[in-house]
Amino acid sequence: MLFRSYVYTGLLIAADDEAELAGVLAHEIGHIVGRHSANQLASQYGIQVLTSIALGQEADAAAGQIANIASQLGSARFSRDDERQADRYGVRYTTASGYDPAGLLSFFEKLKAAEGGRRSSVEKLLSSHPATDDRIQTIQALIERNGTSGGERNRERFMRETAPLRR
Repeated sequence: MLFRSYVYTGLLIAADDEAELAGVLAHEIGHIVGRHSANQLASQYGIQVLTSIALGQEADAAAGQIANIASQLGSARFSRDDERQADRYGVRYTTASGYDPAGLLSFFEKLKAAEGGRRSSVEKLLSSHPATDDRIQTIQALIERNGTSGGERNRERFMRETAPLRR
């Protein structure tokens, strides 16, 4: 199965340095490594597809189901556990690539500021993502526990290269 990832200009504009961008990309790679989409789709459609095959459903119907599964990849929502695991991978991969894992931390702090405390307790309960405050604390603890602070940030180069997007 082919997975495509994209870096949108909104992410490039929101990031302040290479470490923040690297942290977000490492988090997203963590979803791939954790097979979060594949596991979610297998849970949703696995039995349905197996039943269709077992009952000898027509090839057109099976192809339609496969197309439906593929379309679900774009709108997959990960569980809180998936998000926590992707955050751990994000810290690990950012560090391994030589970037400062605090870039992921500072990006989440931006998300928290953008939220502005607008989430109600019901929204927090029903959210598929852990609370941003919890994620910030967990990432900070991971960085401190693993002694992985430091690394490249490359703010000047990043700002220079993304300047045309900011105009």
